[in-house]
Parts: sequence; C-alpha cells; structure tokens
Amino acid sequence: MPKLAIELTKQLQIEAKKGKDFTVGGVKGLKCDYRKSTPCYYIQWMEKGKKHTYYFGSVSLKEAKERAREARKLIDEGKNPKEIRRAEQERNKAIEEALIKEQEKKQNTLRRVSELCFYEYQSKGIWRGKDKGQHEINRFNSAILPELGDIPITEITHKTLFEHFKHYWKETPNQADKVHRRLNLVFNWAIAQGTFHLETNPADIKGPFGILVKPLTLARPKKKNYPAPDYHRIGELLKECLEATSMSSRAFVFQVLTATRGEAVRTLRWDDIDFDNAVAIIRPENDKASKEFGASNRPREVYLSRQAITLLNSIPRLGEFVFIGMGAFGKPLGEGATEQFLKGIHVIKLSMDGQGWVDKNVLNKKGQPSRITPHGTARATFRTWAEESHKHEKASELCLLHLPKDIYGGAYKRGLFEKERREIMQEWGDFCISLSELEALLKRD
Repeated sequence: MPKLAIELTKQLQIEAKKGKDFTVGGVKGLKCDYRKSTPCYYIQWMEKGKKHTYYFGSVSLKEAKERAREARKLIDEGKNPKEIRRAEQERNKAIEEALIKEQEKKQNTLRRVSELCFYEYQSKGIWRGKDKGQHEINRFNSAILPELGDIPITEITHKTLFEHFKHYWKETPNQADKVHRRLNLVFNWAIAQGTFHLETNPADIKGPFGILVKPLTLARPKKKNYPAPDYHRIGELLKECLEATSMSSRAFVFQVLTATRGEAVRTLRWDDIDFDNAVAIIRPENDKASKEFGASNRPREVYLSRQAITLLNSIPRLGEFVFIGMGAFGKPLGEGATEQFLKGIHVIKLSMDGQGWVDKNVLNKKGQPSRITPHGTARATFRTWAEESHKHEKASELCLLHLPKDIYGGAYKRGLFEKERREIMQEWGDFCISLSELEALLKRD
C-alpha cells in the first residue's frame, strides 16, 4: 500500500475512535465513514438548502475518488446522481422483468396451458364421468395441437384461429363446435388465472373471431331432422326387431320404449334401475345436456312402462352394464351397435318390399328417402305421437328429459309431473307393443 494511503488509513482509524466521519479530500464533498471494520465512502452536497448524501459503499479509495468526480460533475450540472442511479436501477429491473415475461410467454404454449387447464378440471372433479372428459380432450388434442400446440398463447390471434377452423367450420360443424368450446374454455381459464400474460380471448365467438366465422356459420347446411318412421308403424318395426335376439336389438327396443338417447341406454347400469318403483336414473356423465351445457338441474328420471320392465327382466345380468357388447365382456354396447342393427333391419325390409325402413320426409344427398336412425325413431316418433295424441305438453317434454324453460321461471323440482309422466310412458309402451305380444316374442329366444 502507498505511504500516503497508509498514513490516511491510520488517520481515519484514529478519528473513527472519536465517532466522526471524515473529509477525505481530493474531491469536494467526499467523505468516509470508518466506524466499522471497513471504510464506507460517500459524497455530500447542498441543494436548495437541503443536504444530500450519495453513498458509494465499501470500495477502494481510488474507486471512491473516481465515483466522487463523476458525481461531482453531475452535481455541478444541476443533476442529482442519487436519482440518476435509482432511475437506472429501475430501468434495469424493468428490462430484466420484461425478459423474464417474454421467456414465460414463450414457455406458455397452447399445448402447455391446455394441459394445465384440463388437468385442473379433471383432478378437481369439475368434469365428472368415468373418463372425466378424456374423450373430448383427445378430440381437442388431435384437432388443435398438431398445428397450434407449440405457439405461445399470447401470439395466437383470432385470425390464426380462423385460418385453422375455416376449412371444417362449415363442412363438419358439429365437430368444429365441440372443439371450439374446449378452445374457448382454455383461453378463458388462462385469463382467469392471471399468470399467463393473456388479456383477451381470441376464440371468443362474440368478438372478432365470431365476425370472421359468421359467414361460414350462415353458409352451413341447415340441420335436418333425424330420420324416423311414421309413428303409426312403430309397433310393426319393434316386432321385426324382436325377431332378432341380439343385445343391440334389445337395446334399441328399450331405447324406443323409454324415448331416451342412445348413450344413456348403452351405458345404463343395473344399479341405475329401481324395479320396485319402475324408474331408471340417467347419470350426469351419460346425459348430453349435463356434459355439453352444464345443465345440472335437468330431469334424469325415466319412468318405465310394464313393457320396459318386462324387456329388462329378459336380459341376463352379465356385468354392471345392462346392455353388454359382443366380444367385450363387462363393457357396454358399442357406440354404433344399434345403428348397425337398424341398418340390418332396413336391408331385410328393403329386400322384401323394395323400400325398407326410411323417412320419406328427410332426403339424403341423392334426393332419396333417408334410412331411419335410432335417435329419430326413439325420440321423434314419441314426440309426434305425444303431440298428436294431445298429451300433457310439459310432462311430455320431461319424458324426453327436456327442461321446459317456463316452469317456475325455469327452476326444476324433482318429481315434477311424475303422475302424468308415468301415465304417458305406459300409454306409449302400450302403443308401441302390447305386453302380451312382447312376452310372446321374448319367450321365442
């Protein structure tokens, strides 16, 4: 250490014992606090009658003088070096935070955010059912992730989504709508979390995205009714179906007798049936409205006619499900089983009369009458029969598990119109097939 520095240090140590700070010299206002183990240098100056202090910290004497000269120059120019340093620190902090934010944005791809969103909905029981929405997640993943999955969600715009959706928004509207609902959920969930730096939902149908797809929506072919036979011929159809002994034939006949949807029938469990009270309960996970629209207050009680009970009693209990699929012991009937069965019945009928089982009011792409479907046969025939037979309108809607919006302002109470519904379902069962005819056909198996 140079002789001058040694002498200065000794002098500072001597003065420090007196509990004072010392003027170092060399630069106006440069001082030192040596009351601790190491010196701490700073510069002081007066501005508008107020004393200001700017610390340099525990640096060497040489560095302290260099910093003091720089600070002194700013002070002489009317600037505050302390405020300049604070502004620089804030600027550096802002730059660092911006870099971190940009890095987070790049990491938060649509793939990652959708996985987090779906995981929360599954793990917290928001999505119920055996697969907890996995089927719809798989549909979303295959339709969205290959092209958009690795793009940060903050970089996805309504135009990006429009370009992706426009190819099948019109041609396959049902699938497009289902995928879009999940996509809309993911973006809204990300906004709600507040940690993904997303402020607007590019998939919002009420926003710019909706403006772009509206012409495509208007150009969609209008939905056609599900093909169904004349309800006066439902008895004839069921008798032909009961000639078969397959599980799919039984499932179809039960679907008609209960006027329910195919999925509710396929997934019906023995535990869902109360034989004593003649009622079957449709589980929320097997109810279309509960899954797609969150209508948790919909009626799910299906009142069973004597015909429906008789049919159920004829089916052997081979597992938890009522209608077991072929080659898949313990599993429910396949999704297209009743459709294939009805197609076979149509082919047999076609070979006999040249017409088959068709709906003359619903034409196919060739302009020919369309082959009837399980859904149309089970529900459209019941609804038409109920209307033309002047059945209780609201009770008839509840038999279809529809929720009339005008009952007590839309609020549904369990058991509403139970008496009327039971009477309607029994009359429908009698209209479809007499109990004696049904028993005779079942005994032939």
